[in-house]
Amino acid sequence: MKLTYNILKAKSICLLMFCLTFSLIASAQQKQHYVLHSTNPNVDLTVYQNAIENWGKLDEFRLLDERRIISFFDEHENEAVNVELLSANELKQAYNKRIPNFISSGKRKIRKATFKLTPNKQSVIVRYLKK
Repeated sequence: MKLTYNILKAKSICLLMFCLTFSLIASAQQKQHYVLHSTNPNVDLTVYQNAIENWGKLDEFRLLDERRIISFFDEHENEAVNVELLSANELKQAYNKRIPNFISSGKRKIRKATFKLTPNKQSVIVRYLKK
């Protein structure tokens, strides 16, 4: 009787561990709201992903109905990757994400910008280009 109890207890613990692991993996997957492009195979895209996630202000550059591509430079001023922002409407359709009021429809002039890694590679610096 005690052996049966211990076996059931062990199975329950294993099932619990499996469920916890699965839920952690599922919650860790993030919704895609941008795509990084690089022609250089030596570029570590995770550095740029982490900087973007730490910074968290991509919506300020997003357009309503079309995608936007912004150049991203490394800490040495070399163009490293391009960030392709999905449109606000794409995010609304895919994830039911609310569209902020400041999102531009693209019909007015959009201020051109580039991104640059901070010296510690943990965040993003925005540089606006002259008109």
